Amino acid sequence: MPKAQLNDDMSVPKKWLHEFSETVVERQAIGESKADVFRIFNDKRPSLFVKSEPVGQYSELPNEV
Repeated sequence: MPKAQLNDDMSVPKKWLHEFSETVVERQAIGESKADVFRIFNDKRPSLFVKSEPVGQYSELPNEV
């Protein structure tokens, strides 16, 4: 399984670089949200999803938390 490949346009906490060093990170392109969604997975743990968007008048995340 390939190691995590974080794109230059992804800003993630430094702790994540170690925590998810043996994972695959893939951008999710399905769905209707305008937020950025990433799936983080490997064979040893369940998939995790990270969703991010700029704060603004039409932000969706506050209603999802």
